[in-house]
Amino acid sequence: MRLESGTASATFSLSNGGRLASLVVFGNELLITAHEAPLGWGAYPMVPYAGRVDRGRFRFDGRDHDLPVAMAPHAIHGTVWDQSWEKTGEGEMGIDLVDPWPLGGSVAQSVSLTDETLTLTLTLTAGPTPMPAMLGWHPWFRRVLTSGAEASLQLDPTSMYEVDDDAIPTGRLIDPPTGPWDDCFTGLRADPTITWPGVLELTLSSSCTDWVVFTEREHALCVEPQTAAPDAFNRTPDVLASGEQLRATFTLAWRNLAS
Repeated sequence: MRLESGTASATFSLSNGGRLASLVVFGNELLITAHEAPLGWGAYPMVPYAGRVDRGRFRFDGRDHDLPVAMAPHAIHGTVWDQSWEKTGEGEMGIDLVDPWPLGGSVAQSVSLTDETLTLTLTLTAGPTPMPAMLGWHPWFRRVLTSGAEASLQLDPTSMYEVDDDAIPTGRLIDPPTGPWDDCFTGLRADPTITWPGVLELTLSSSCTDWVVFTEREHALCVEPQTAAPDAFNRTPDVLASGEQLRATFTLAWRNLAS
């Protein structure tokens, strides 16, 4: 599925988790568009959990559940990033939550492109039973564009989630250290901004309260809005009643810096 508006185009791959596979703005590809690892490219929805789930296990409503361990020793980034979505309308796609997710439900993503913005909206609907719920997106932005411009990230959080030796949040908030990061931040004072000097500025905004930022790779950086911090299923998850919905939005807005 491809959308075009002005000098921007967005291409989505329904067969690869409903992900944004390409985002070209002012002639510049902003995303990593190919990688040997399915988790390492594009910008994919994370549903019905985002980030890590400790050892791929959680307990809900008196029962223990196991999730696939996609990045040992933890489950990570939901269950639909490697599944095929269906186009359900113009700029709309969806998928039912089936195995390996044990509690049913469905998710829809709607997308809207203008000359200056791309807006993504995820809506998670619980199935016949209650379920814990999280939503998020995992974009892989290029550090260096074909023009040679190198990205810089502006991030101004009030706090960061402390993690244990296995990179699982303890639930305690701490003062953010300097990077590099593979961490979850909250209480942002301003929207995160990625700038490729002399080319463009990209501002990221979301209804999500938490942002995971991953800057430990030389070729890419990830700025990931999430409705909760990783491993929320093992702390105090949002819970949807049967048929109830959780919705989140993510908007990417660009500004031309070329002279």
